[in-house]
Amino acid sequence: MSATAFAPASVGNVAVGFDILGQSVAALGDRVRVHGFAAKTPMLEFIGRSGVVSDLCGEKITEEFALRMLAPFGLRFATLAPQPRGAAGYVVLLDAAEISAPDARVLGRKLDEALGADPQYAYARALRQLAPLAAVRCDQPLRSWIDAGVRRGQRLGDIKPCALLVDGDWAQTFQAVQ
Repeated sequence: MSATAFAPASVGNVAVGFDILGQSVAALGDRVRVHGFAAKTPMLEFIGRSGVVSDLCGEKITEEFALRMLAPFGLRFATLAPQPRGAAGYVVLLDAAEISAPDARVLGRKLDEALGADPQYAYARALRQLAPLAAVRCDQPLRSWIDAGVRRGQRLGDIKPCALLVDGDWAQTFQAVQ
């Protein structure tokens, strides 16, 4: 048995008898899934944020869509981010310890194709408004993400990896490797 909840505000009941306030929710619009209970405490899994959207040229990629496209690859760390410089496009940030450079290139091509499930992404790619997705292998990306969150003043329990990074330049947080 499982249930998925959306936290539309920072406090309040999501449903009768289920108060999400008692659990750590990082921001408005967080989505969690209840997988069961340990005694009377719900066991929650953070599954994403609603309202996070990237729109470089009309494609409107949401975090939920990015998560669905990344999930089949089964990686411990994978985040989609807009390319901050050059031609409009996206990168997928990967853990260099988890995937080789050749495998990352293959994954990038497959993910670019999968993102074509969004008709606006496919259209922007067909018009060459968006560059092909690039795979970027990073040194210890989860550690880098946590360190960046701490520098922003977040508590450790509130720092959660995201499937779609839209705030700022990813190269200021992550160290790309060859």
